[in-house]
Amino acid sequence: MKNRYPGKDKEVSKWAQLHLFGIDKDSIGIKLTKAIMQILDDGSTHCVRGDSVLVHTWATKYIHLLSNQFSNNRFSKVLTNPPFGAPLKIKYSDAKKSGLSIVDFVDAGKDIELGLAMFNRCHDLLKIGGKMCIVLPETYFFSPSYRYVRDWAKTRLKPICVANVPMEAFQGFCRAKTNLYVFEKLDPEKKGAVVAGDNVYFLNPQTCGIYKNGSTRYKVDSAGRRTSQVDNELIDMAVKYSEGVRTLVSPLSSVYEKDVLVPRYYDPQYDISFDSLKGKHAFTEISLGDLINKGIIEIIGGHGSPSNDLRNGTIPYVKVSDIRNLRININPTNLIPLELAKQFWKTKDGKSNLHGWDLISPNRASSNIGEFSIVVPGEEQVVLTKEVYVLRVLPNTECYDPFYMLWALSLKEVRTQWQRITFMQTNREDVGNRYREIRIPVPKNQQWALDVSRPFRNYFTSLADSKKEFIAETDKDAFNYIASISAFEPIDRDNDD
Repeated sequence: MKNRYPGKDKEVSKWAQLHLFGIDKDSIGIKLTKAIMQILDDGSTHCVRGDSVLVHTWATKYIHLLSNQFSNNRFSKVLTNPPFGAPLKIKYSDAKKSGLSIVDFVDAGKDIELGLAMFNRCHDLLKIGGKMCIVLPETYFFSPSYRYVRDWAKTRLKPICVANVPMEAFQGFCRAKTNLYVFEKLDPEKKGAVVAGDNVYFLNPQTCGIYKNGSTRYKVDSAGRRTSQVDNELIDMAVKYSEGVRTLVSPLSSVYEKDVLVPRYYDPQYDISFDSLKGKHAFTEISLGDLINKGIIEIIGGHGSPSNDLRNGTIPYVKVSDIRNLRININPTNLIPLELAKQFWKTKDGKSNLHGWDLISPNRASSNIGEFSIVVPGEEQVVLTKEVYVLRVLPNTECYDPFYMLWALSLKEVRTQWQRITFMQTNREDVGNRYREIRIPVPKNQQWALDVSRPFRNYFTSLADSKKEFIAETDKDAFNYIASISAFEPIDRDNDD
């Protein structure tokens, strides 16, 4: 405000008294707000206690709010950081009584998350063309479960800018991954039509000046020593943005087409290393989606997740944490009965639908998404958690086999790409179809494919041969072994491709 009224502090105070409004349900919060605003001289006049969401209660509980000072379609700017989380909800009936339009986009009778209710109220308070700045979980803006949120918002609000909020900002209080969203209220008669030239700007800072425990975070030099400089990319990028620097930008039409409004997704830094590798080795690229479309690979899901009290059998149950170091690790405490395993497999022959040399990777928010393990023949009879991908190479004439795919997917430059499409989620959903965007090298020819993947082929085929002998010998001796030795079937190499 001092830029607007240079040297006129009284004018600033007068403007604040007339134009700043605040509402909060917590009485102590309002007292503190008023005190701080008075210290800043001023703007405390219109900071009042009340329920900003359930407007149908104003007539009985908050009569002072019935004046025009908090009427809809009045404000040019609305800022809030609402509480959010699965337990924080308002009843469907209350949302209907308060006129929240988002209830028309959910199943009748379904309660509304408080964060979404406040998102709705911010929209209602804005005048057409007004701007909203709000902190919300990013899962609202990519997850299939929250598609209704985006459908509701698309005809009412136009995204202007989205800034990543590093996890450390709120990690001491909650685990929700959030972003800072800036929207502009649309004219309802235009019904959200996208205008040519409409863009969304993204900021993707990785630090915010604090660690998860709230202590100050400092920049670290190349020797691993902390410096005296605070490491706050969030404020640095915000300052540059205010100065007109626009680094990450995407057309609004493309954002709507991709149905993702998350800064990480539009940051090209995660693709740079692969592009460099591609130029260095002069190969072309192909995406997993194109490989699927060409019938070279297929992706299937895992089996399911048996309850803890049912893990008392002989068939290994493989969790996401068991997929490490290119292998499936058997946990002897996670074994289920064969009959229960058959219920998860759902096959006519009562055996797993896995094949030798299938590739497996987590598909839900996990530190090892994109890390693939290979199923060595003889290890197929396991139950996989449903939170995995199973990638299978189909018969083809284009030089792709499981060992080439494992080599390609193990490249550091390929693995980095997964960071762009993997988001922190507050629900149980997975990476969705975004895995189809991962790019790998196209084999230059058969010999090139064999040469680059030879270490993988030699290691795992030798391992399979050794494992066949190992299992055969331990299976016929007079001793009983733990599950990581005895849980697998003997390998029939004559029938193994």
